[in-house]
Formats: sequence, structure tokens, C-alpha cells
Amino acid sequence: MTRSVRLQLLLLTAVLLAAFVLSGAQTPVQTQPQKKAAATMAPDRKAYSDANAIKEPDLKIAAMEKFIAEFPESSSVYSAHLAILDTLLKNHPEQRARLLEQAAKALDKAPEAAKANANNTIANRLSDAGVLMEEAEKYARKAVDLNQAERSKAAFLGTLGKICLKLGKLDEAEAALKDAAAANPQLAAVNLGLAELYDKRGNSEMALAAYVSAAATSKIPATARERLNALYAKSTDGSMVGLEEMLDAKYEEVNPPPFAVEPYQPSGKRSDRVVLAEVFTGSGCPPCVAADLAADLAMERYGRGELTMLMYHEHIPQPDPMTTSQTPVRFKYYNGTGVPTLAIDGMTTVGGGGRDAAKRVYDRITREIEEKLEVPAEATLKITAKRDGNTVRADVSVTRITGESPDLRLHIVLAEGKLRYTGENGVRFHPMVVRGIAVDDQGAQGLKITSREAPSFTWSFNIDTISADIKKHLDTYEAGGHRGSSFTFTEKKYQIDPGDLAVTAFVQDEKTKAVLQSVSIRVKP
Repeated sequence: MTRSVRLQLLLLTAVLLAAFVLSGAQTPVQTQPQKKAAATMAPDRKAYSDANAIKEPDLKIAAMEKFIAEFPESSSVYSAHLAILDTLLKNHPEQRARLLEQAAKALDKAPEAAKANANNTIANRLSDAGVLMEEAEKYARKAVDLNQAERSKAAFLGTLGKICLKLGKLDEAEAALKDAAAANPQLAAVNLGLAELYDKRGNSEMALAAYVSAAATSKIPATARERLNALYAKSTDGSMVGLEEMLDAKYEEVNPPPFAVEPYQPSGKRSDRVVLAEVFTGSGCPPCVAADLAADLAMERYGRGELTMLMYHEHIPQPDPMTTSQTPVRFKYYNGTGVPTLAIDGMTTVGGGGRDAAKRVYDRITREIEEKLEVPAEATLKITAKRDGNTVRADVSVTRITGESPDLRLHIVLAEGKLRYTGENGVRFHPMVVRGIAVDDQGAQGLKITSREAPSFTWSFNIDTISADIKKHLDTYEAGGHRGSSFTFTEKKYQIDPGDLAVTAFVQDEKTKAVLQSVSIRVKP
């Protein structure tokens, strides 16, 4: 039997099996949205999507080839050739001729304006698979030659440097990687490439500096972190004291504030309101960078009498070691689906970006904050917070509640002033990270306000109990995997600094989600 006939039979079998499953194995709840989506999807997009969903390698290749033949003018043809290339690299890396054929076809179908990026993509695919390295170098050099955008220069040079390093061309690798680092010092892959290069040459001092640059700006593999620790210990006679401070300094060197902040100047309409800003974020979320930086700079602009800020970490899109068992519950309260999500006095908004988008996000949230600062508060809050050993006691009184809502709750939140952790998105410092939230007797967040006659509340946070609960949550999440895939946390941020805590309290209408007033105070020792 010829190869083409065998593949056609396999493909027909898969189609028949799929038809059988759809005829009886799925519930109407599952099939109705699929039918609706299929009816509105363009034929070429549906054909590509169906082919891409096939798991069996040879069947997938056959389906992609069929798609290309039937829709040669589709904008997805380039992606289809890449999909075939990826499948071959994973399952048939020895078929060099087919690999080169698909790489050439993919490049031919790439939009003219994207030829440089296509060359770089193919170079990376081949290099990561460790095959056709000489061809990978040619594609990488072509990408650098074609590149007209300064923004992508560092990434393209980094690809070339990585490939030259694998080929043992150390001088060429060093030149490309140095140029890439000069163009963008925040690319961890480039700094890791330099670290590996200097390690190969036996230059421990330069290797350490490169590892520090990588670790200060992004999450790095565990093996790279172990090498960093070993080189640092070697340079300090075995001591690890000062390493984190070294990483802090490097982070601040390559990540200066994106813009200067002017102190808030109250208008004549300034009310007694203290605005609550809640940020739902993730250390593995690239678009969260703009929101995180904007929130940090907003805290610089306003005082505690104007703004209270809370940062809730979520396991989105990557596992986040600052997430607790309670932060996803708060996110669900706002019907959150993606990060970053921001809530200003209970009204949510979404949108983020990279560092270059921080000013845009900052301008938007400060505009909303300052509009709220001119709206009178609908309650008055007074708070004290004191730590006795490992217990933080918060006393909150609520007076002058306006409105008739029967669904008010007082929320009391314990936050840590600053956590240090470099995740996949490169943000190293995380302010006002939520650690604990007061719950009622039924475990619901917040304490119900049942009387408008100056109710008062006392809540105690046990630091040891909270720390243990966070560790349990992280251990359980790690054991269960992230979205079906196993992983291991490089750090678990469950330990709490008792000397760097704040308590925030706010009154919120549980139905409308409007926040009536908020207050925040540093915990006294």
C-alpha cells in the first residue's frame, strides 16, 4: 500500500469516528455552541482549525496538505506549512528533505512584510529541535539582514547568537548576543546565551554577570538558577548573602520608571472619599506588566488618604506563587475571566500591555480615580491595626452610612507591602499583595453589616495560619497541575514578613459591587 493511500484511509477513519462521536456521545449543551461556531466560521478557517485539532501526526500532516490544496489563497496557508514543519520536527526529525521543503514553502507563503519574522521563526524551530543547524543559521542571518524594525532587532540577533553558540562558533555567538543585549537588556534568553558562552570559556565573572542580568529580568530555568547560585557562592566563599540585592540593583538598572509621576493636587471638588483600586494580575502574564506598573506609580501619586490599592494574584495564564486560596474567590466575585482586570471602587475595567503601555493604563486609571475622589463617600470608616507576635488585630468602626441597600458587607484585607519575585513577565517587585481576607461564619468573604447604628468589627489575622494555608494551596495546585500540564514552582511565596503589613477595610454593596468607602493603615508592631 502506498503512503498516500494509507494516509487517506487513516484520515477517512478519523472522520467516521468523529461523526459517530458527534451523533451520540456528546450532550446538546456541548454540541450546540460548536454547531453555531461552525456555521459562522469561514470555510478555510474551519478546514484549518479541524486539521490543526488532529493529534495523530501523519493524519494531521495529510489534513494540512489537503487544506493547502483546497484553499491555496487562504491567509492560513503560512501557518499550515509551519504546522507541518512542527509536526515533522517532533515526529520525523530524520526526514531532512521534507523539513527543508516545508520550511521553504512556509517562507514562500509568508506575507512580504513579515519575511524577516518568518525567517527568524523557522530558524528558531530548527534550532530548538536541534536539527539542520547549518540551515537554521542561514535562516537566522537572513532574518537579521531583512530586519528593518529596531524593536525586533534584539530578538533576531539573539536567535542568531543562540544558533552560533550551539554550532560552537563562540566568537560569532558573542558578537551577536552582545549586540542583542545592547539593543534590549531585558531579554533573558540573550543573557542566558551569554552566560552559557562565558561558562564554556571558563570566565566565571562574566558568566555570573550574565546570569544576574537574566534572573533579574525574567523567570529562568531551575538549572540556570542553580548555576547562578553556584557561581555567586564561588565568588563569596560560599555565602549567598547579597545575591537578591544584586538582582534588585540589576533590575532597577535595566527597568527605570517608565515616566515621572506628579503628586496629586486636589481640586476644589475634592470629597472625603478614599478610592479603592483592586488589581487582578499574574506574574506569568505579559499584558499585566502595564497594569502592575501603572498601579505602582499610582500609589506614588496618591497618599493613603486618597487611594487604597490591593493586588490579587491569579494562576493566569501561568502558575503564580503569590496566589492564595482566597484571591481566585475574589476574582470570581467580579466575574473575572482574564488578567489584568482592574476594579475602581467596584467598577471593573480590563486592558494592559507591555512596559510601553504603562502610561496609557496609568492615565486611564488615574482619570477614573480622580473622578471618584470628587464623589462624596457613602460611609465613614475608622480603623486601627496592631500586631501582637504573629497575630494582627484590626478594629473597624462604620458610621454615617447613606442609602438603603440591605446588602452591605465590610471587607477586611491583610496585604504585604512588597514581595520580591521575578516571574515570566519580568516584573520583580509586587506591592500590596493580598495575603488574607476576613470571612464570615459561612466562609463567605466580608462581614455582613446588619445595623446602621455605628457597627464595629474586630478581626484577627494569624500570620502562621495564613502562611500555612497559602502553602497548602500552592502545594495542592502544583500537585494537580496547571491546565492539564504538570509543573513545579521555582518558589512558593507563602512566608510572610510580619514587619511589612497593612490592613485595608472597605464597605461594598454586594449586589451592585459599588464601594462606599475604604481605608488603609500600616500595621503597628
